[in-house]
Amino acid sequence: MLTYWVHGLRITSEVPLPDLPEVSGQPDVAFAIVPATSPPVEPVLELYVTPGATSSDDTTRIVVDATGVTVFQYGDGTVFQVDLRTTPIAIAARIADGQVIDDLAAYLYGPVLGYVLRSRGTLAMHASAVILRGAVSLFAGASGAGKSTAAAALSLAGYSVISDDLTALSFEGRNVRAHPGFTHLRLWPSSEQVLYGRSDVLPRISPGWDKRRLSMNHDRFPTRSLPLRTIYILGDRAPRAEIGPLHARDALLSLATLTYANYLLDAPLRARELVQLGSLVSNVRVRTLRVSNAADWRDDLVATLAADQPFRAQ
Repeated sequence: MLTYWVHGLRITSEVPLPDLPEVSGQPDVAFAIVPATSPPVEPVLELYVTPGATSSDDTTRIVVDATGVTVFQYGDGTVFQVDLRTTPIAIAARIADGQVIDDLAAYLYGPVLGYVLRSRGTLAMHASAVILRGAVSLFAGASGAGKSTAAAALSLAGYSVISDDLTALSFEGRNVRAHPGFTHLRLWPSSEQVLYGRSDVLPRISPGWDKRRLSMNHDRFPTRSLPLRTIYILGDRAPRAEIGPLHARDALLSLATLTYANYLLDAPLRARELVQLGSLVSNVRVRTLRVSNAADWRDDLVATLAADQPFRAQ
């Protein structure tokens, strides 16, 4: 049995999990793969269905079954069963025909563990995280805003990226800390084209996914939280990169739309989230960021960030 570290959680697994550092200690989550012949799910409560899905292949359903277990059902046939009532929390996965562990990991490290984090009351942002001058800056935005592309550009420039798309945060008094995720960025071919001028440079994250893998720029991936200094909320592109201030009220409203898996929160967890966001805005700088659409946008981004918050490569 192996124990890994991801999003501030220790997770044990009967099979090796890719792109995670190994650690010791008592687990928060126990992961296992169960036979594909497991009994079918009998849903009694529907929590989420992909909006606007045009076929079953594009549909994700999250339901609670008759035993009280939360079940994630994906259009490719992959199923995750999450039992929050156990210690450690139990996650069982049924892998779809023709898939490999990297396919499971794409779901597990994102929405499935995102649900576990949110159920535990952890604030998780839809953001990528980069170490700038010894502290973390988040790049937050809606899907397609360019979080991973901006983080990848900084990684290629020599800066350390510690999470992609989902960043879990913890609070220690007035200090906010960010937890590392997994050891690569996941980029769409369009982002690869923006970064490299072509879309055939990077390998796929797995044969069944069109996203591409960019390994993080690390000598040793961190297994502890790091202080969070700044959040950049990504906006539309501009002729040159621009960073601007954001009033605390506007920052709170913007960040409330950028929390991870907020569609799964009940009323008490939503109330807790608002308190956490208030603390976040009070103790961390929140800025707007518009990335340049010029040919030299990567150098322009680094220079603009340096002017806002001097930093050096880690």
